Amino acid sequence: MTQDTLDIPKFLDARNAALDESPAYRSDTARPVALPSLPPAQDGPGAAVLERSSPLLQVSVRLSARVGETEITLGELTAARAGDVLALDTLVAQPIDLVQNDSVVARGVLVAIDDHFAVRLTELPAPLRF
Repeated sequence: MTQDTLDIPKFLDARNAALDESPAYRSDTARPVALPSLPPAQDGPGAAVLERSSPLLQVSVRLSARVGETEITLGELTAARAGDVLALDTLVAQPIDLVQNDSVVARGVLVAIDDHFAVRLTELPAPLRF
């Protein structure tokens, strides 16, 4: 299976055009969200999740950002058309979940770095000790 690179500006332009031209679920309240840019990283307070050097620090994990969920009927899903909008259960200002193996491992707010989505971490587990 190959994975194509998503052209974020092109995707957002197409999504916004579709929202403007198409009847949609809750189209009266749907709107694009302007996301703040993430400032450059700085040294400062904030505990790292791992406090000491460990071989586990070299293990790669894949995280997913879970923005929200919705429940619709199979009939609504099969009737959906490009440009329709599905309202999710997460508020715009509410933290999103960072998930690894179906478990929430951190939370944060959605931001933008240049043309890419990013997550500013707001909730982390207690520091781990090895």
